[in-house]
Amino acid sequence: MNASADSLERQRLNTHAGNLAATVLAEIQLGIRSPAEAGEQPLLAPFEKWTAELVVSPTETETGAASGLLRIEVVIRHQESTLVRRFAQVIRVPRGAGTLARSSKQPPAADKSVRLTRTAAF
Repeated sequence: MNASADSLERQRLNTHAGNLAATVLAEIQLGIRSPAEAGEQPLLAPFEKWTAELVVSPTETETGAASGLLRIEVVIRHQESTLVRRFAQVIRVPRGAGTLARSSKQPPAADKSVRLTRTAAF
């Protein structure tokens, strides 16, 4: 019975971590979180037991020129367990990303050139 309860808790935490990772990526795409945020960042309440870290790397074309796309990997960690969840996407970050304050009520300008490629699944 204890093993079953532990398995259920791991599954719950893993699902929650995947949802948090998708949320962080959505915030980057909307321009309310900067992809330049370095290091492990604690998440806001009610998720204070979780941290998010961004690993950003530019991509290149076949000729070695900058492609304008970024590979963004979100690493979610739970502070009370050994859970680490990684989620990555290659995205075109809108111009001015990260310039809106979290308390701002004005939405960012729509960037119709955003293309998503899922490189890791839930």
